[in-house]
Amino acid sequence: MRFDKSRQFEVLTAVLAAVDERGSVSLTELAESFAVDLAALHVLVADAVLCEFRTAMGDVVGFTDSFLLTPDEHLVRGSTHWLRDLVSVPPEPETALRLFLAGTAVRALRSSPEASLDSALQKLRGVIFAEIVIADDRPEWLPLVEQAWSSQRRLAFRYVKDGHSEASDREIEPHIVYSRWGHWYVMGRAVGDDSVKEFRIDRIVSASLLDTEFEPPDEVEIPEWFDLSAVEHTIRLRLPERELVSVPQPHRIGEMVELRDGMVEVDVTVTGDRRLDHLLVALGPECEVIGQPGLAARRRSYAAELLALYD
Repeated sequence: MRFDKSRQFEVLTAVLAAVDERGSVSLTELAESFAVDLAALHVLVADAVLCEFRTAMGDVVGFTDSFLLTPDEHLVRGSTHWLRDLVSVPPEPETALRLFLAGTAVRALRSSPEASLDSALQKLRGVIFAEIVIADDRPEWLPLVEQAWSSQRRLAFRYVKDGHSEASDREIEPHIVYSRWGHWYVMGRAVGDDSVKEFRIDRIVSASLLDTEFEPPDEVEIPEWFDLSAVEHTIRLRLPERELVSVPQPHRIGEMVELRDGMVEVDVTVTGDRRLDHLLVALGPECEVIGQPGLAARRRSYAAELLALYD
């Protein structure tokens, strides 16, 4: 059984409210009360039992224990009445911002207005006390694409590829529909070459739902938006430890070995060629690049390029 995003929100809100009020409820009882499949409910609540806050690098910096899933399949309220406390005590600004972004995304996914959700978002705006603009427009062909995805039927459409002016005919088996940074995407198997491709829905010129059904894969992962590993540069430096604070940001510090006289050897990773060039010219005279002789010439070249700007 597959929930659409709107139904996920409705079920999860009702389930967590019941647990918040009663303290502990079995998943079986919750599934029967809200007329949902037990296995689907188990998957749905798995993301709610432990809310982790992570940095852009994926490191966990905090978490809440608002709800717990016990080994005997009971959903249990944590140490506080999380939902009730949100009503009586305004959340911290950082929490309010997370809730506001999540609520705005849910509102964009809903097919009809929800007065309580609109009211909650208005209250959160007051806590955040900042003007936030979020693009949540729904592309013209999004409803049809979502219908093809939920009914597991092929989708035919004309598509304008990025950087092109002419549309081309496409046919896919839509595996997942999702929103990311203000744009909606559909990803699925392209009929004819069996490759999995991603399409931005606002670039679809026209579309039609086909009668051909398909069997979707068991698991579909949304592509990583910030996977920049292909353009990362890692160099090993020998420098006084006190100068580490002067290494240009942003960067990532890796393995470090302490030497004598306050010196260290350390791996520094930056993303992109320009940040590598910036790092090389910003290094002090006591800093040495270890094991990559070609970087010395690159350092001189970029330094000359910068100096030419002042000639």
